[in-house]
Amino acid sequence: LEHRLRLTVAEEVRVIRKTLRLLWTGVTGGLAGPETVRATAPTGRGLSEPRQEALQEALAVLYRADEVAQRYAHTLGRAAHWMQLMPLEQARAMERLFRQVFHEYRQMVPSVRELYGEMETRYIVPFEYRLQRGV
Repeated sequence: LEHRLRLTVAEEVRVIRKTLRLLWTGVTGGLAGPETVRATAPTGRGLSEPRQEALQEALAVLYRADEVAQRYAHTLGRAAHWMQLMPLEQARAMERLFRQVFHEYRQMVPSVRELYGEMETRYIVPFEYRLQRGV
């Protein structure tokens, strides 16, 4: 279970790095600073269509990987408590961290909706993340 969680989190990290590369190089054609990304990426201005499609795919993979990681983290936390696999406080800290990641991904939904529209967002972002966001 822990191995599967590690693989899923590693996939999230890989996709986050890919997404950052797409944003940092896609906005200006060169390496853009964080200010440029922040100023243009949320609305998609300056991203070429192929980069928008690549970003859409990366976001979809990221959300799906986190969806799986959330389940594994919750299951591992329960198993750690029942079978005493790790200290209880460590398991609780892990669950808090995964809840925080979930919350941050949820906060990205309006930007994804603005970039791709309401219909496309339904295919990019799983339902749990869109819940109570009006999508």
